[in-house]
Amino acid sequence: LMSFAVSLGLTVGLPLGGWLAESDYLWLFWIDGGTALSAAAVLYTLGERTPPPAHEELARARATASPWRDGPFVAFALLVCLTAIVLFQFFGALPLFLKRDLGFSERDVGLALALNSVLILLFEMQLVRRVESRSPLPIVALGSATICLGYALNSFAGGWFGVLASITVWSLGEMFFFPLTAAFASHRAPPGAAGRYMALFQLGLALPLALAPYVGTELYDRGGPALLWPACAAVGLLVLAGHFRLARATRGSAPG
Repeated sequence: LMSFAVSLGLTVGLPLGGWLAESDYLWLFWIDGGTALSAAAVLYTLGERTPPPAHEELARARATASPWRDGPFVAFALLVCLTAIVLFQFFGALPLFLKRDLGFSERDVGLALALNSVLILLFEMQLVRRVESRSPLPIVALGSATICLGYALNSFAGGWFGVLASITVWSLGEMFFFPLTAAFASHRAPPGAAGRYMALFQLGLALPLALAPYVGTELYDRGGPALLWPACAAVGLLVLAGHFRLARATRGSAPG
């Protein structure tokens, strides 16, 4: 449901951002800041203010449980980070590739990327409903590899068809990646420590927001698409193997 809400915003935001960028980049930043402040005001006004009761047993668990001492979970967060660095190329190298190599305008880039959020709006909840009762890590492995494969398909893109095919494939991987990684993180946490586990999980997604634009554009500047997109494929093989190995290691285990 959270992915649905984000995708609904992106469906409007990406084309709108492309149109504003063509008109005046200054408006893009003013509107972006304004919507963030509006969201903060809504959350402050409507948010829950009464903390849940802290039972003694949960308080002890909070004091002792740490995700940093849970080796498999730290490995999981690193794999999430690697996958997200590839996924978040739509914030960095992908728009450059579309503009410089394929001749897309800013508006074209926004329209193309909007396909991602439209697909998630239409299909993610139905797909997740079918698999959410299964062991999450093997499905996360396939989702992560599919994200990387989708970006690797840009090696063969020469126009709209290739670009939309690539976005469709990595969007399919994203539909499994985000909901099931979050489910694994919350279920892995012992009682009273869900916040800490989710914080480390979110760190595995926040770092790529800073790293992905730098890593992607650096590879693009050094070797162009011939280096960038095969590198995405290589990351896909790495995270696929890592998640399957982690699934075997955590089968039936409790947090450390």
